[in-house]
Amino acid sequence: MSRQNPLTETETETEVRVSKYSRDGWIIVECPETGMVYLQNPPDYTQLVDEFAWEKQFKEERARRRAREPIASFISSVIKKLRGKLRKKERIETVSEHILERLLANGKATLNVVDVGCGSGEKLVRIANHMNGERPALIKGIGIEISQAQAAEANTSLEKIGGYCIHNSAIEGLKEVPDNSIDFVILCSFLEHETSPLQLLKVCREKLDVHGKIVIKVPNFASLNRMARQDRWCGFRYPDHVNYFTPKTLRLIIEHAGMKVDSLDALPISDNMWAIVGK
Repeated sequence: MSRQNPLTETETETEVRVSKYSRDGWIIVECPETGMVYLQNPPDYTQLVDEFAWEKQFKEERARRRAREPIASFISSVIKKLRGKLRKKERIETVSEHILERLLANGKATLNVVDVGCGSGEKLVRIANHMNGERPALIKGIGIEISQAQAAEANTSLEKIGGYCIHNSAIEGLKEVPDNSIDFVILCSFLEHETSPLQLLKVCREKLDVHGKIVIKVPNFASLNRMARQDRWCGFRYPDHVNYFTPKTLRLIIEHAGMKVDSLDALPISDNMWAIVGK
């Protein structure tokens, strides 16, 4: 399939530039008008469910990087394991819990939390269990997952905490949720995979409560490591990473969706950036 600029969902007036990072028939382009970098010919959803399923692509990409850079991959693996042992929680858990605590201060008895692209549901279960341990029955977790196998696993896990998983694409799954009913949406390592990110953010806005928030984590295309590592940068994933955001383009797409950026953590030395978004 061929795409319009995903930031604006329009054709650019000037011709896009084909990036040197294009590979194996996957064409990455940059829009000279907006600066948006994206995969011009992404696979469709039916391919993402089977041929290019996230879990399959993740394993293949990890194996490819190990073969290409065995020493660097080994060091990276050791660092991740050490970080996991030293940290009690992942950053997404800490960030989410801080936001949920602030939302509870507004006086709501329960909070509806949606994790888009929830995988096996593990992350959402950990967040809900921690919050519910502090104040029982406060968090209702709803997962959305396109992979049938992972959606089934997530549904089993989420049912134990009073939640459930919707087996569908992100946008269609969110449409099953009532408008203005969601207090918190998690888009962690997901927006870079979505072929219609602007539409997804607009649907998220419709589902958010007036005080609701969204947390977004995406790779930072403007990072110094990407500039130094070039095509070996860890943020490149072919073909399931279809959007490559910079701080500028991430802020622009959020604003185009009719929302505002509460905070944007985008350090040049970090491969990832985080945004907290509200209506």
